[in-house]
Amino acid sequence: MNSFVLKLMQENPRILFFDGHCGLCNRLVNIFLKLDQNQRLKYSPLQGNSAAKLLPNNSNFSPETIVFIEEQQIYVESDAVIRSLISVGRGLQAARILYIIPKTARDWLYRKVAKNRYRIFGKNELCRVPTPSEKERFLP
Repeated sequence: MNSFVLKLMQENPRILFFDGHCGLCNRLVNIFLKLDQNQRLKYSPLQGNSAAKLLPNNSNFSPETIVFIEEQQIYVESDAVIRSLISVGRGLQAARILYIIPKTARDWLYRKVAKNRYRIFGKNELCRVPTPSEKERFLP
């Protein structure tokens, strides 16, 4: 295990992995950056080096899958969205109420949106580049 992974494991960060090309995902990250004033979350594109190093080799997450790591637990799809909302704080713990919707229904809706995200929200040719003030919150 390399020093980058070991350091991150010791920090026990909350990391949101997203499709760096997706307009919807980038908008979601922008919202999280504004809401997450205590800088609880780190962000990384699924297409980046950090995803390759930190996510299990056998997971093969497609760009359609948002992934959230918290306390070394991996959450995907609707669970990732809900857990990341809760983790941001700022009253968003109320997002827990979304768990009353059965996971199969939540994930079905998630997949429908994910499948059409480029058509509806656009696709960027390059992954999102953080501004200098955001740089410490993003992993490569």
